[in-house]
Amino acid sequence: MFLASFASGPWQAKGYLVGPDGSDQAIVIDPGVEAADTVRSALAEYGRRAAGVLLTHGHVDHVADAATVADEAGVPAWLHSADVELLDDPASGNPMMAAMIDQLGVSVGTPADLRTIAG
Repeated sequence: MFLASFASGPWQAKGYLVGPDGSDQAIVIDPGVEAADTVRSALAEYGRRAAGVLLTHGHVDHVADAATVADEAGVPAWLHSADVELLDDPASGNPMMAAMIDQLGVSVGTPADLRTIAG
């Protein structure tokens, strides 16, 4: 099994590339703030291509670049149905998070092919 990690953004949130041995595919897990360039570089370095984007939860430091990564690769992104609202409102009533998002100029988009999971 192939596994590589990367850190992104001001919080240095961890993301991962995971895929089977002997394949050129990898699932991108949690491409957060400022992760798109890092993901592109890591995929190229390891000779992989994105097969999908998995978001473990909807916090901005784990989803900020999900739309960029998924849409550029033309792949789906998966997120738990309870967290979908965080793509539209990353602060979701949390004033401290709202202040940090504004201060850092972070924006979040919704992937074109967003699929929800539950359970």
